[in-house]
Amino acid sequence: RCKTRQREFFSVATAPRQFDGPAGYLAFYFAIYVLASLFIFGLEEGWPALECVYFAVITLTTAGLGDYVPTTNGAKLICSVFIYFGVACIGLLLGSLLAS
Repeated sequence: RCKTRQREFFSVATAPRQFDGPAGYLAFYFAIYVLASLFIFGLEEGWPALECVYFAVITLTTAGLGDYVPTTNGAKLICSVFIYFGVACIGLLLGSLLAS
């Protein structure tokens, strides 16, 4: 009615592809890992959000400073599985990033 041309937005075919390379997957997995840490260790251990993020980054980089450790048996079990799969997946993603 007002004779103005509507701006064209991207379609499914022309949408940006964040996950074409391994770097997109690496960022996506890191975000999921930190969010899972917020929920799991925030509820299980009662840590604030910033401490959960700190714990996730320290365990993912395998620094393991020891200032935050799980105290309950359930949290220790969850943490061991969490670390095992986190380090394995990040290693695979970084390897594929370097290979490409």
